[in-house]
Amino acid sequence: MNENGKQLEIVFVSLDNDPDQFKEYYDQMPWLTLPFKDERSGELSETYECQGIPHLVILNSDSKVVSLNGRDDIESMGVDCLKKWLQ
Repeated sequence: MNENGKQLEIVFVSLDNDPDQFKEYYDQMPWLTLPFKDERSGELSETYECQGIPHLVILNSDSKVVSLNGRDDIESMGVDCLKKWLQ
């Protein structure tokens, strides 16, 4: 997604235990992912206090947290949340 030259990249991070389940979810997604059972997945989940599925964490280009509750942002603001995230 580009808006005024700014980019937003989505990376799917899965905690699935079953490779077939991982593949089924990921095959429906157009974005990047960490490999199945990548050790960073658990670390990221813990670092960003991920609870519930799906959980959407928004980071800026410096890896600083913009929102730990991206899903709530979308539900409450719709597409206007993009303006908040890109500030």
